[in-house]
Amino acid sequence: MMKIDKWLLKKAFKNKDLNYKLTMIFGFFVLFPILGFIFFGIKYNILDDEFVPLFFIGVLVFSITT
Repeated sequence: MMKIDKWLLKKAFKNKDLNYKLTMIFGFFVLFPILGFIFFGIKYNILDDEFVPLFFIGVLVFSITT
């Protein structure tokens, strides 16, 4: 299992520049909170709230501007 991890890291990030790495990292910082919100929204029935579309519009606006 350890060999696979080293191989994956070497192939994924070895020949990439800093701009690519930062884009990937900040992309995950945006992706995981959205997935968490969707998970809790389904679990606790938050998706029926009237402010959910405003939340997603805010996320889209801040994602586009950054």
